[in-house]
This record gives sequence, structure tokens and C-alpha cells, in this order.
Amino acid sequence: MVSGRKAHLTTSVPLVLMLSWFGCQNSVLAQNEVSISQGSQTASYSAECSSVEGVANEAFWKRDFHAAKGAVSLLLRGHDLSPAYRARCLTNLSICEAQLDEWSKAKEHSLEAYKLGDPKSLTSADAAMVQARCLLLNGELDRAIVLYKEAIDIISTLQGPWSADLGPFYEGLGGCYLLANKLDLADAQYKKVAQLDLLKYGPDSSQFAWSLLSLMGAERSLHHKELLADLYKKVFWNFRNQNELRILSEYKDSPNQELLTETLRKHLYGNGYGNRELGLDFIRTGIPQEALANPLLRPHTFDNWYKERIGRERAPGLGFFDPTKELKALIVTVHGLGLHGGAFTPFAEKIQHEGFGVVSFDVRGFGSYRNDEVFQQIDLKAAMGDIKRILTELRADYPSTPIVLLGESMGGAIVLHIASESPQLVDAVISSVPSGSRYQAKKTAVKVGFQFLNKKHRQIDIGSAVVEQATASADLRDMWEGDPQARMKLSPVELIRFQSFMSENIKAAQKITKTPVIIFQGYSDNLVKPMGTLAIYQAIPNKDKDMIFLGRAEHLIFEEGQFDQVVLRGVTEWILRHLPKATTTSAPSPSVKVN
Repeated sequence: MVSGRKAHLTTSVPLVLMLSWFGCQNSVLAQNEVSISQGSQTASYSAECSSVEGVANEAFWKRDFHAAKGAVSLLLRGHDLSPAYRARCLTNLSICEAQLDEWSKAKEHSLEAYKLGDPKSLTSADAAMVQARCLLLNGELDRAIVLYKEAIDIISTLQGPWSADLGPFYEGLGGCYLLANKLDLADAQYKKVAQLDLLKYGPDSSQFAWSLLSLMGAERSLHHKELLADLYKKVFWNFRNQNELRILSEYKDSPNQELLTETLRKHLYGNGYGNRELGLDFIRTGIPQEALANPLLRPHTFDNWYKERIGRERAPGLGFFDPTKELKALIVTVHGLGLHGGAFTPFAEKIQHEGFGVVSFDVRGFGSYRNDEVFQQIDLKAAMGDIKRILTELRADYPSTPIVLLGESMGGAIVLHIASESPQLVDAVISSVPSGSRYQAKKTAVKVGFQFLNKKHRQIDIGSAVVEQATASADLRDMWEGDPQARMKLSPVELIRFQSFMSENIKAAQKITKTPVIIFQGYSDNLVKPMGTLAIYQAIPNKDKDMIFLGRAEHLIFEEGQFDQVVLRGVTEWILRHLPKATTTSAPSPSVKVN
């Protein structure tokens, strides 16, 4: 623990009530007989401060960053905090703010902590890491590199160079080098991240797959094609494995478990189940045997908070397969601006029982990519490259299974672009509300332009306006805005890139000459102009095309459960009419039941 914590907390209301405002009442409070004098409004540190610190610590490691932030803010109200303890509290406050995307506050508080703390302490290293991330986001790469290296040196000195929790620090440094086009240096940092994540999480984990995905960015730039292919197959295997475990848990009480597992693996992996060990020898090379045998981790205490990578415990793609049905086709979905792959979950859960496997990916910049130093930036051209690689892998693993692309809004535009550039990768396209022609576009453009001239990398909140235009449903608005995986803040640079991409939709449509396409548009959509979508449909030269206007539908038609049975049945029938006959995978006895 940080020494010198003698302090008094001053409050104007009882402590328990204060903490309840932050949503962090905890049994630890009941265990300490905390009494507050209503006359002086003070309490001794020994009970009150340690109670609040305990609440903060438990909330943080449960990733309840709002509650942790509230409790740390209360600690900082104390009188006579030692410099070391105040520095730790400020560091922890800045970490919570960074996890909540409150970057201006995180920058302010981490800088204060960095100046106040012991320059050779863990507190200083953790504060420097938050400062470095703020600088990276602002494009100040040289300064960020200095701070990342300083933080790594401090922790390596105190805990050793193979402390497994150094992964996020090396990843930040690698991101700086990659953005600065220093590829050899980036490659070395990202390999160290993969090695540390292998030690901490294991070779089959989602977290390890994420670190391999980051490493691939450098390997691709260095043209290490054979290694890149192996790493990608291993990444795909790990993410599929996480989905396999999830799906099998839904059938845990069903008979024929062995047959179910066998069929699900055929559905989920195709020909790729044998890729489990690919790339592991490359990653293990250079790791000391002692580190492999006994990975070193930081304890989960108040003095050991650091800016962890959030979202790595889950794959960036969700798979939905019914192992009791024959597999007729794969549907790959691409979500809309601000949402994530999980937005298609209700649709996927329904259509999987019709024999369609669904793979729903996050687009870089959204969902599980939100906390990545490089992939958190919205770049739809690069996102297309990501999806093309996925489709290429799926083609290899499912040589006889038709593949359908389904996208909505931003995703609707992306799938049209992919069909125009790489028609060999898809058999049919479903594009919902793909137009970039939007209501109130001039108002948004003025806001973005003004912000661009001032601070082009600072994120602005566009979410409330988008959600308000997209739907009149209060329940849907609440669900959308309250979704922790949704991203509602974008920088002017990202918004300009987005609109530039959307402005090319007509040109992309004009190149679709062979792929069957069906386009959907809600006639009650107050975000995208229906006539803009009609113009895209008219630009497609292929005669095998359809367009459906849904009179009462708003902006979302397939995402967030907004489809109805008519839409589901219509899409199912359209796919079956437009696909070559699939080589189906046999399924086990229909006596299987789902929980």
C-alpha cells in the first residue's frame, strides 16, 4: 500500500448515502462501524477511508468504472492526504476516466499525478501510461513513446521484464511505432504483447487472439506472408472456439452431446478445426522457461490499478449456428455506425434455426475495437480489408457453402463496396438503408467543420442526435444509448472519413454486375433519405436486384430486434432463391432441445 495515508474525509451527508449515489454500496461498509459526527461532519481515516477504498477497489476490478470513479472522487475530498496517496488516487481516477472515454479529464488528472508522485513508483508508471494514451489519441506520437518507455522501464525494474500485466503498456508503444511507420520497432513490441498475453491468458484465449491480431498489423506491413497466414488462422480458431463454448452451453442438457459437438464444429470451423497450434512456436520463442512456468501478475489492490484493455475477453465476432439443422449458407453481417456486431443478435438467433449460420463481426473502431490503440480509429477502407480477409478465410474453410453479406446503414454501404470490388467472395448481398444522403446533413457538417478547425482529433458526441433521428421509440433509444459496446463519440477526422466513404456508394453500386442484391429502406426513416437509397438501387446494372420499401419501418430494420416475421420470412425465401445449392452438413437427431 502507498504509505502516509493519514487523512480525514469531509462530507455534508452520511457516507453510506454518498456512496449510494455512486452506485457502490458494499458489504465492506457494514463491516466497519463508520460513524460521522453530525456536528463536525468528520470521521477517522481508519474506518471511513479504508471503507471507501475497499468499495473503489472492488468496483474497479469488477470493471464498474462509474462506481470506482465515484468512490475515488470521494477519497480525494480528504484533508491532509500525503503526496504519495493523493498521486495514487489521482492516477486511479484518471484510469477510470480513460476507461469511460473521458479523455480530457484523464489527461488532466494523470498529469497532476505524474508530477506529484515518486518518479520511480508504480503510481508514476501507471499515470505515465494514461498520459501516453492521451498523447497518442492526439497524434503526439514522439511524446507518447517517451512516456510508454518510461512506464515500461519502471515496472520492469520493480517487477521484472516478464511481468504479464505489461501487455497493455507494450501494446501502446507498439501502436505508436506502427502509426509512425516504424514497422520493425512495432513488430518487436507487438510480439512481446503476444508473449505476455500467452503467459497471462493461455494459448486458446480470446485475449491472446487479440494480441495476435495486433501483431498481424506489423507483420502485414513487413510482408511476412507465410507467418501472417498462420497467425490469422490461429486468431480465427481462438475466436471460433469461444463461440463454440458459448453455443454448447446452450445445449448442455440435451442428449447426443458428442454428435452435437461434432456437428457444431463442422458448422463453425468448416475445414479449419486443425489450426489450433499454428503460430505458437513463433510466439513461445524467446520466453524464459521460468516465465512460462510461473507467470508474474500484479495483485488486485488499490495500488495496482492500470489502464487495462477492455473488451478483449470476447471475440470481435459472434457466431450463431444451430447444430440440429443442416447448414444451408453462411450470413456475414456488418453493423451500422455507432453499433457493433451484437446488434444483429436477435435476428441471428432466429434465422439460425432455418439452417443459416450467422457470423456477426465488429467493424474496427466499434464494439470490441474501441480500446485498441490502432484499430479504435474509424477507417472504413481498412475495415473493408478486414472483412475481405474474413471472407477469404471463410471461402477456404467452406468451399461448397454459399456466403451472403448482410449490412445495415454504414454496414449496408460496406457490403455494396465489397460486392463491387471482390464479387468472387460473396454469393449474394442484402443491403439495408445504405445511403449517405441524410436529413440535417448541413447542420452536422457545420458542427464537424468548426470542430475540425479547432481540435480535429477531439471526439464529439453525435450519438444523441443520430439516435433521435433513427427512431421515435423511447425504449430503443434507451437501449441504444445505454449499450456499453456502442460508440457515440467520434472525432471530426473520423466523421469526415465516414462521409467521404458514404459519398462513393453510387460509384460502388455501378460496378455490381453479377452479384444478386436486395435493398431495404424504411419509409419512416428520419435519418437516411429514402430517395438516396433508391438512387443506389437504380445505379446497380445487374438485373438480378430487388428493392423493398417498408412503410412503417424506421432506420433500423435488421438490428436491435427491429425486424418482424414478414421480413425474416422474406429474407429467408430470397436467399434460397438466389443461391447455388449448398453442400449441407448432416445434423443429429431432432430430439435435441435448447435451454
